[in-house]
Amino acid sequence: GDQLRRRGENAVNQSLRNRVLRLPPVRSVAAYRSRRIASLDDLNERLGHPQTIACVGSGPSSEDPALRDLRFDALFRVNLKWAGRGFLDDPDLIVSWNPQVMHARPRAIAAVGNEARARQFLARSLFKRMFGPVGSYVVLGDLPPIPGDRLGNFSPTNGALMIQIAAALRPKRLIVAGLDLYNHPGGIYPGNDKTQNAYAFVHSRDSEIAYISEILNGFDGETVIVGDILRDALAARKTSPRSPPPSRPAETPVRTMS
Repeated sequence: GDQLRRRGENAVNQSLRNRVLRLPPVRSVAAYRSRRIASLDDLNERLGHPQTIACVGSGPSSEDPALRDLRFDALFRVNLKWAGRGFLDDPDLIVSWNPQVMHARPRAIAAVGNEARARQFLARSLFKRMFGPVGSYVVLGDLPPIPGDRLGNFSPTNGALMIQIAAALRPKRLIVAGLDLYNHPGGIYPGNDKTQNAYAFVHSRDSEIAYISEILNGFDGETVIVGDILRDALAARKTSPRSPPPSRPAETPVRTMS
């Protein structure tokens, strides 16, 4: 009842915002108040050419105490579940389908899935912030993909996309944490053991592991995994019949932290 009504109202409001954003004067204002990062080189420049990138998802291992001792030049996060918890909450880039991201964290670069989603982000931000800049964003379609065609028809999670973007920037070191494959005994998020700990129907655990493995296989820097669940899943894939054949690029040594 009420939830469906609110969803309907939100859809109508978003539709109106998108229509307004299509008006030439409003498009000009949006272009002036935001910055679209149109290439990987532009993104690297905007981030200051980071040599160590921390990719931190929203699982319980995202608050592993070991992360306090690790140093990085850029922090990537997903969605906003971490906001307000006081731990690694000032990211440089956020991968999300939530249009609230740009005005919730205007300093961070918003990584959005496609042009339609970018319009939603801008429309929401322009209406929420009447004056001043509304932030920077990058459309994932502008960035080079990994060779994912070998993985079939699969929708990666924002966490996997976060690693993909970071690896494409070719830093010397990647830190990966908070990707617990919805299998952590502590629950789905830190402080939340009530919500069902499971993938949405559009995602798949096996495909997710394969996707992340594909990314890290092609990464020629050092990888640090914080958390046992992802580490063990990637190690099991290396020794399973589903592992890439020997003709694939050699796998990058992975240093892990529990």
